[in-house]
Amino acid sequence: MTQEPYDQLPESILVREVRFRIPDRGGRTQEITRVTTLLDPAKYTPWRRARLLKVRWQAEQDLRHLKTTLKMEVLQCRSSEGVRKELAAYALVYNRVCLVREKAARRQRVQPRRLSFVNVLRWLQWAGPGADLPKFTVNPLRPKRHEPRVVKRRPKAYDLMTQPRAQYKKVLLLRTENA
Repeated sequence: MTQEPYDQLPESILVREVRFRIPDRGGRTQEITRVTTLLDPAKYTPWRRARLLKVRWQAEQDLRHLKTTLKMEVLQCRSSEGVRKELAAYALVYNRVCLVREKAARRQRVQPRRLSFVNVLRWLQWAGPGADLPKFTVNPLRPKRHEPRVVKRRPKAYDLMTQPRAQYKKVLLLRTENA
């Protein structure tokens, strides 16, 4: 952040701290503290805050589908025009998957988010024009499912490529000639 936008930030911000307990049958009751800028307790009831949190979580899942499932974590283009085209292509694929998932969910009488995004994506990759929608896998409801944010495999111990490949090849060629 440059100094100009930093200077425009307020000196302080008013927040509301909300504590609530989540009882767990057969387990410990959890006490959760949330800090929010939604200050009006009459307007932002616990139920409404929980609903907003759920909407936010769904947006996080959508971003995960874009970045991880569709492999958009690193864009390949270097020019701004190329990046715009690449983003448009990702948006097109994402919207197509969502459209097919919506259609299949209506037919299977479930919420669209219950159908596997990956299954629909894979089907779209192999389905021919006018292919009939299959019955997609319906993911079970798992309200207490928590997954760790970890990487299963460690990255390789090689250095990152910071120069053009041709320069690396020249260095290797010189080493083999001098050996």
